[in-house]
Amino acid sequence: MAKRSTKIEKQKRVTALYQMILRKKSRQELLGYGSEKWGLRRAQIDNLITEARKKIDAWQVKDIDKARSEHLARLYGLWKRAKNEKDGRLERMVLDDISEFEATKMPQKVAPTSPDGTQPWRPHEKATDDELESVIDDARRILQEADVSEKTTNGALHKKK
Repeated sequence: MAKRSTKIEKQKRVTALYQMILRKKSRQELLGYGSEKWGLRRAQIDNLITEARKKIDAWQVKDIDKARSEHLARLYGLWKRAKNEKDGRLERMVLDDISEFEATKMPQKVAPTSPDGTQPWRPHEKATDDELESVIDDARRILQEADVSEKTTNGALHKKK
């Protein structure tokens, strides 16, 4: 029968998964890590993942950018301490973590705009009949230039013969 983990071991595992979640690791990566590192089954790792997510909620980490920057600050602090203590091995490990963490930056949000990109997008505004006719005329012109017929039986576009 397998030995039960101590509370400290469990807490370390939850913290490791918490950090991986902040690094945007997928569930499969979390499961693989837990299986390889600790020899746990999927259900056990899922329970730890759930605890890690609860830990995030309990700490009220609503702003993931703030949590990521705090984590990065901790990594830089650890790197500085390793450098001062002249621990090259730890320094390299922390730098690897920092570079991996930096590579997982979240994409920037882009505000939707009008098709020409000059005005904010307003979904509640309906196009006028003239605007619709203009769009339809443009689409017909593009189809003619591409030598594609508009009308098909199943709705697909086909080249004219």
